[in-house]
Amino acid sequence: MSNTGTKYTITENDTSLCAGFLFWLQHSPDAPALHINDTLYTYQQLFDIAIPVYEELKKYPKENIGIYCTPDVYSYASILAISLAGGCYVPLNVKYPNAKLRHIIRDCELELLLVHGSKYDVPPLEKLQVVDTSLLKKVTITDEAPAFISQHYAYILYTSGTTGEPKGVPISKRNVNAFFGFFLQEYDFNPKDRFLQPYELSFDVSVFSVFCAWNAGASVYVVKDAPAKYLEIFKTIQNHGITVSSMVPGVLKLAAPFLQEFHFPELRYSFFSGDALYQPDVQKWKPCIPNAQIHNFYGPTETTIVCTRYCWDEQTSAAESHSGIVPLGKVFPGMHFILVDEAGSLIDEEDIHKNAGELCFNGEQVIDKYVGNRSAESFFEHNGKTWYKTGDWASVNKQGDLIFRGRHDTQVKINGYRVELTEIEKNISLLTKQECKVIMGNPSELPVLIAFVEGSKYTEREMRNELSWYLPSYMLPSKIIFVEAFPKNENGKTDMNKLKRMLYA
Repeated sequence: MSNTGTKYTITENDTSLCAGFLFWLQHSPDAPALHINDTLYTYQQLFDIAIPVYEELKKYPKENIGIYCTPDVYSYASILAISLAGGCYVPLNVKYPNAKLRHIIRDCELELLLVHGSKYDVPPLEKLQVVDTSLLKKVTITDEAPAFISQHYAYILYTSGTTGEPKGVPISKRNVNAFFGFFLQEYDFNPKDRFLQPYELSFDVSVFSVFCAWNAGASVYVVKDAPAKYLEIFKTIQNHGITVSSMVPGVLKLAAPFLQEFHFPELRYSFFSGDALYQPDVQKWKPCIPNAQIHNFYGPTETTIVCTRYCWDEQTSAAESHSGIVPLGKVFPGMHFILVDEAGSLIDEEDIHKNAGELCFNGEQVIDKYVGNRSAESFFEHNGKTWYKTGDWASVNKQGDLIFRGRHDTQVKINGYRVELTEIEKNISLLTKQECKVIMGNPSELPVLIAFVEGSKYTEREMRNELSWYLPSYMLPSKIIFVEAFPKNENGKTDMNKLKRMLYA
């Protein structure tokens, strides 16, 4: 045992994000907790790094605390320390531009920011106090409780958004505990498991990769940042015998040329979320993981990481997929959904199998509002309950699984015809065997369709001629732009803003 002891104990009504970590700290302090930058830290060692930060926080009566997140153990220890104190952490990604950092700090009214070392680039703002955790000395934990314990929020994340300013999504302890409740009841995670952590700490699925592992007494393996990070993901799975992986579906597309070389027999669970999962990609992935179950999850940040699950089946999933996209599945216990048509009217249960509508959620995992009550129109009242509008279009199949039918804003009208952009994307991808994105352009006030395609052997004219065999004329893109590779944002998703800017480059 270290000189910190373990006086901080978990109680039955402890709702903090780190409650599971504390349980395993007491029961198996020398078990591995975090592997990062080629160093493995035990539960006790990580706790010892967090304690000086925890003690320092007692000097600052602030509920929302920013962390300048860098790819090292200290960012994880700072998150742990804030959770120990009952506070709410706000991750500021080191890759964010200054304008976005400034917006988050002001929008959240942050007055305290944790950094480690002098190499940080945070815009100087009034009232913002910066604490360099590298200057803190080792201390013994005291029994004195922090003065700023929050009874509500666990963390606040900022969505990228396609237009306008980023929105703060405050996740309450009730929200996140409902989320963990599902996974800890449904899955046999155990202290021998090794969880993959490929995400930035500003991306909500990182909460699953880190804290779900610690709730089970398992260890977390952080993927090194690299230009070809998707290859580092597979190296980590291979080199450390990862048993539970969570990835964005786009990783499979990037790794397509190498999949036949991979073999990961130790992987037990292969989870996907964050974007549409395509059936052909899963079909190629399955031989690499002979002993793993493949589960597709869905949920916007506003519904706390994910809130629906579909268990992929090699025999039946191809027939259940729509436009090549694997179903979203069924909602978690404690969650409810409705589908709403364009006019805002509820689609009756007997019609949800044949009519698509905007997917809306209510339940234990749904947030109350955005920071500053931004975009309040995303919430509405129905039958005495508050519902969140996802902007995603869905229907329900005969098996009772939600089927993704595209974004609400990807269903457009061309000359009076309703056009689903994902249908065009599917046909182009089938033709070129490459990733494709289609957007609505509006040059000269006339609506046109513009397709972006990763390198192709076709010319624009040849592709349009080929597509005319499968698509009506009003669904043919007016312009096709070929790119070497789609730009990605910090979460590994296609950066649609950068794609759109190529129109004017």
